[in-house]
This record gives sequence, structure tokens and C-alpha cells, in this order.
Amino acid sequence: MFVDVQRLICRIIYYILNRRMKSRTSRFYFGILAMLAVAVGLHSCTKADITFGDQWVENGYSQVNMVDTFAPQMSTIYVDTFPTNGTGYSLIGVYKDPALGVVKASTYMRLQPPAVTNGIIDSLAGAVYDSAVVYLKLKNNEYGDTTQNMTLNVYQLAKEINYYDNTSNLYNNTSFDVNSTPIGTRTFTLNPNIDHRATGDTLLIRLSDVLGQDLFEKVRKNNPIIQNTTDFLTYFKGVKISASATDNNGFMFNAADSASIRIYYTVPGVGERIRQYTEFTLNNSAYQFNNISIDRSSTALGNAGIGRLNRDVPSTSTGHLSYLQQSTQTAIKLTFPSVKNIVYRSNYLRLVKAVLTVAPQNSSYLPYYAVPSALYVAPTANYNNGYTESMGIPSAPYLDPSIRQYSYTFDITSYINSTELATEDLTGRGLVMFVPASVYKSSIGRLIVGDIANQKNNKGGIKLQLYYLSVQ
Repeated sequence: MFVDVQRLICRIIYYILNRRMKSRTSRFYFGILAMLAVAVGLHSCTKADITFGDQWVENGYSQVNMVDTFAPQMSTIYVDTFPTNGTGYSLIGVYKDPALGVVKASTYMRLQPPAVTNGIIDSLAGAVYDSAVVYLKLKNNEYGDTTQNMTLNVYQLAKEINYYDNTSNLYNNTSFDVNSTPIGTRTFTLNPNIDHRATGDTLLIRLSDVLGQDLFEKVRKNNPIIQNTTDFLTYFKGVKISASATDNNGFMFNAADSASIRIYYTVPGVGERIRQYTEFTLNNSAYQFNNISIDRSSTALGNAGIGRLNRDVPSTSTGHLSYLQQSTQTAIKLTFPSVKNIVYRSNYLRLVKAVLTVAPQNSSYLPYYAVPSALYVAPTANYNNGYTESMGIPSAPYLDPSIRQYSYTFDITSYINSTELATEDLTGRGLVMFVPASVYKSSIGRLIVGDIANQKNNKGGIKLQLYYLSVQ
């Protein structure tokens, strides 16, 4: 009997100390009741230690419960433009994503002339021009259907690359005018089983012999226009390399930012002429950048009108799906409008763990669209959906071999306790799901996630599991 009285008094104390009061009056009277209960029962009970992970639970007083009925809400958000210069990568290609639209990437760069010494001038006296190429070093990082043909076009810039603002940035939507006729074209494939990746670790694009001969003569004669980079850039402002898919889907690929123009020539040798080259190399990687664009016509996001004026599109407006592809300025936001209600559950004491599981739609990542190698979530506190990357919680994909389903798991206990349960005004708050800037600035990837409706249909989706301590 005495033990039962102890437990009853403990329950009253725990209830009062942990229940969320919505008015000052309620808190005042409950405060008085709490003090009375403490005065009567303090000698007969103490707060039990709990264990969940590293904490202890005293048997008979408390228990850990799990509930997964507080479903998060999900939306696709429009994120701001981002700098793409100085990444060390050229991103080139075009592919047609049936879910997201037509994505195109092209790279821009400035070149500088070779250093011409008296010895080089003498060696070129009997030289004969052979050919000119753009020389690309492949990074072996492709996305899309590499079994298909792609055509690359090289354009000469009509305007020199310079910054538009005081931030020394060139963005994913930055572009510069080019001359209308390409100076070089090549159609190729990157399929590892066809033509050994076209050229092994490099890709050569043959350039116009008119341009090649002109550059060769300027080097051979040490023309003043190539004696310093500033003068050369007024003559040859740089190049843009873009792509067009000749087949259905297309693909994206990476090359090093150290692209160059090589001018091949031959010089007299013993018995036969010897082939050599001179090279116009990258001038300042800070002025090399990638332009990335997307046409969302006839897609769910396009029909929903996502953009700068419509920055948050709920999954219920896009077939119960949300889309992450930060290279084209979309990410996923999660909100938790019903989580506060957990404090009203019977004998609730406190939340001890919150686990968020994200499973991509199980038909969205095969055969060409691999899931991200790492996914993060970070808090956001406004309708602009800004977040700090360094505050992100990481997760790697796990493949369940029994059902061939990928998933990511996040421990968001701290966020739920410190924000969702502790903050009265949750306007604009939530978690942004993202990939690191180092990834989306230099490659194309995507993630498609279904909301709770998809999760119930066993197609992937999101699930929030809350573990809380209650008094028995």
C-alpha cells in the first residue's frame, strides 16, 4: 500500500514537472499543486534514473515506449544559386530525366598562351602545322546512360569571363556570349565496353584548322598578341564546351579543369618528321566555371511552378513525392507539425530518442540514377530554407538485400528536443535534406522520396520513430 502511494505521488510530480502548460494561470496553479505534492511526497520518492543508450531506468517506475504515428510532412524547396568556379572540375553533358526534366551542363574557361623562348622560335623554323584539339582529362565520374552517343561542341567566347559582383564568384546560372559557329565538334560514347571509353583517360575534340593554323603561326612568329596573357585574352577570350544528346537520354561527365588547346606540328627528323605540340593552358582556375540549367516542362515540379516565386512545393502537389537535385536548385524539407502532441500521451515523461528513416522511392534509382553516397539533414528556421552545411547530420545509404531497398537513418533527437518540443513558434522551421556543396557543384545526382502515403504502400518513404520515457 505504501509503495502504491509512493508511485501515485511520483506520477503526480512527474506529470506536473513535464506537462506543457499553455497559459500563465495554468502554470501558476500547477506550480502550487507541484509544491504541495513535493512537500507531501518528497520523503517517499525520488526521480528514477533512466537508461536508454547511456542512461539508466529503475525497473518498476518507468519504461521506454516507441511510437511512429507522428508523420513528418515533406516538400520540395527551391534553393538559391551557388558558385561553381574554382571547383577543379569541368561538368559537361545533357540528359533527359523523366522525373525532373532536361538537364544541361557546360563549362567555360580562359586560356593563356605558351611561353615562347628564342630556342622554341628556332625549333619552329622548319615546323609544319598538323592539327589542333581541345585536350580533356576525364575524371571517371559519369551520370546517366553512357551507352548512348553524345556530341560535344566547342565555342569561342565573344566576351571575356569576368566577375559581375564583388564576391569573386561565377554561378551555376552565369553565362557569356559565344560566337555562333562552333570551332570544334565530336560525337562519342563513354561506355566502358565500347571503344575503351573513347580515348582512355583523355578526350580529344578536333578544332578548326583555320583557328589552329592561326594560333600556330602566332607562336612560330612570337606575335606580340601571345607575349602576355592580358593581350592574348583580348584576342582569344576563352572557350565554352557544351553537349547535345543524339540519342534518347544522354549523360553527364566530369573532366579536370586543366583543359587545354594543343597545337600539333611536325619538325624535320632523321628519316621522318617528328610530331610535337605546343599548348594553350588554363588561365586561373578561379575563372573556370560550370553552367547548369534545367527545363522542367511537363514534369510534376514544372507543373507545380517551383521557382523563386514559389519556393516550397508540398509533396501532396507532386504525386506524394519530393525531389532533391541541388545542382538544379532543389532540395527536400521536412516539417513535424504533430510532434508536440507526444507530450500529451499517457504518463509521458520525456523524449529519449528520435530516429528518422528516409528510403528513396524504390523505382527511382535504377538503372542509371545512383543514390547519393552521403545524405545530410540540417535545421532551417525560415521560409527562405537556409541552412548551415557544417550543422548537418550525415548518413550513408544502407541496402537491404532482402527487398533491394536503400535507406538512410538519422538520429534527430537533439533537434526534436531543442526545437520541435522546446519552441512555441515553429513557423518556417524544419529540417533540410541535402548533399554537400563539394558534390552538387561538380556532379549531377538526384534523390526522389515519397511521403507517408508511399511509405504505407511499401515503395520507400519517410518514417519517424519516437522513443519516450513514461511513468508506469
